[in-house]
Amino acid sequence: MTLFRELLVVILITFCINLMGVLWLQFDSTKTYLTEQLESDLDNVSTSLTMAISPHLESGDKVMIDSTLNAYFDGGYYKKIEVIMYQTDEVITKEMPVVLDNVPQWFIDLDFLKIPYIESEVTNGWSQVGKIHISGHPGFAYRQLWGSFVRTCVWLGSLGLLVIIICSYGINVVLRPLVRIQEKAQQIQDHYFGDPLPLPTTRELRDVTVAVNKMSMRLKEQFEEKARLHEKLKEAAFIEPITGFGNRTYFDRRFDAWIKDSSNGAIVIIDIANVESMCKVHGWQKRDEMIVAISHFINNVFDENDRVVKCRISEHEFVLIAEQVDARRVESKLKQLSTYFSSPELKQLFDTNQIFNAGAVKVSHRADKSDILALADKALHDSREIPSGICVIEMPTDCGHIATREEIKVAIEEALEKAAFKFCHQPAFLFNFSVPDHYEVFTSLTLKDHESITSGTFVSVMNEHNLGAIFDKKVISEIFTQLQNKTLEPHAINLSLSALKDHHFIIWLYNLMRNNRSILHKVAFEFNEDSIINDKENMLELCGYFTELGVKFGIDRVGRHFESLAYLQSVHPDYVKVDHSYTEIAVNNKDEAYFVGSLCTTIHNLDIKVIATHVESEEQLAILKEYHFDGYQGFIVKPTDMD
Repeated sequence: MTLFRELLVVILITFCINLMGVLWLQFDSTKTYLTEQLESDLDNVSTSLTMAISPHLESGDKVMIDSTLNAYFDGGYYKKIEVIMYQTDEVITKEMPVVLDNVPQWFIDLDFLKIPYIESEVTNGWSQVGKIHISGHPGFAYRQLWGSFVRTCVWLGSLGLLVIIICSYGINVVLRPLVRIQEKAQQIQDHYFGDPLPLPTTRELRDVTVAVNKMSMRLKEQFEEKARLHEKLKEAAFIEPITGFGNRTYFDRRFDAWIKDSSNGAIVIIDIANVESMCKVHGWQKRDEMIVAISHFINNVFDENDRVVKCRISEHEFVLIAEQVDARRVESKLKQLSTYFSSPELKQLFDTNQIFNAGAVKVSHRADKSDILALADKALHDSREIPSGICVIEMPTDCGHIATREEIKVAIEEALEKAAFKFCHQPAFLFNFSVPDHYEVFTSLTLKDHESITSGTFVSVMNEHNLGAIFDKKVISEIFTQLQNKTLEPHAINLSLSALKDHHFIIWLYNLMRNNRSILHKVAFEFNEDSIINDKENMLELCGYFTELGVKFGIDRVGRHFESLAYLQSVHPDYVKVDHSYTEIAVNNKDEAYFVGSLCTTIHNLDIKVIATHVESEEQLAILKEYHFDGYQGFIVKPTDMD
């Protein structure tokens, strides 16, 4: 029982005891008053009737005696009048039964009223001529007593209801700070700290609130300190200090991940000519200012709407990984960037006219890392022979015709209309558990005449043309149907980037989950870290719906970006799947593996499970356990058909 109910019950019991005492006092007082009134009335009637009937008793006139009794009986309110004639020993009786229309019989049967009775001798002169017995009728008294009882009960009941309302409101007001403390404690347990609680006026609750606020603040500071430590470790390991871009290590890490995930987009190498000579003439400080200015140019052209990984890999070279873009867009961006290098302020620092050279390779199919980098280096070399200083080439393929993005879009729309889906799933395990924690669902769409299209190109085109909402709706509806018809383990459904930008899709998903509550324990949802970083408002709303309905959800590819992990506090998923580059670091690079442990520890401080991805062998599992991962997923257990 809650404290609110306990306090309310105690108050009500105390109040009811007081009410019962008041009710009894009122009832007893009324009963005594009515009894005394009956006795007083009988005394008066007895005296009057004795004087009126005495002459007739002496003469033995029964007719007059009966008439006199009728007159008194009809004019009064008596249960029984009895006259005994001594002369003839006859008894004349008038009696009325106790029957009342407006008083319940059970109330009369309780016999609250002691019916008064009076007996008197009738004399004529010095001789006794008879005797009179008169019993008062309790009907009027019972009616008055019942009416008083009902009115008192109604009044006290109304008063009791009013007291309940006032007490409920008062207790709620008094306990509101305690409820806030309880909610705050639950939030702290879930590692969500939020704002400090307002201080109540009650001294005891005020002291407790102050203590809870201090504890929350200290825990928040501890988490933020560990997050800052993780960020510092990340900066030391992967960030080039002058520009804030990624360093060569970070480029290698992201490039490998990009090749494995999609191989769709472009690799751009930007070369700044004669940086060493400029440094000798103007000094290293001027050189650093120039490099910072160039990084600003790159950020302005490739803004946050473009999914571009920016790295500085040497003193004079920048490398960009532009995900899911076509060659024309890359060339347009590079031409825009080249205009920045034609400013007189920048040209006067160099002893050459062509400061800027850029070579790019558009990749739309699977290729080796060495082949891509060799072709990018060739493009950079060719750019030095071109007046514009820009060379963009396509990665060659042996597949014949290269489908345009418009052709792929049309093929996707046709496949969506036919619902040409194929589903497979892969289990994710927690350490020390043989049963999967959940299965991640992978969905493929059969595209007519475009079987060679990579998943990266497919996702790129789908997001570019905002087809994600249509795709996800069909996939989710199909999987929900399967989960209703089969007894399956929890399945995690991936949500696409373009679908999550569509607020109508989020409302649709919320309504679908509300209408299928019976299977929500078998459903989970996953989305990439890109979604929460790029569209936090929509994602916070969706995650709030997941929490409201008790649906598990996770974030995939966590740690891929430079952004802080602070967003995990507000989103608070059930689990995260860290970017597979961390698996490779933990397994293959002992010098940087401390960074993996730092990431896991920071996430664990929020009580969130951390799952390693792309795990391929038992040997890797043994290593990953040392870095505080909670679970794993990968080709150690390959995906299988859902059918």
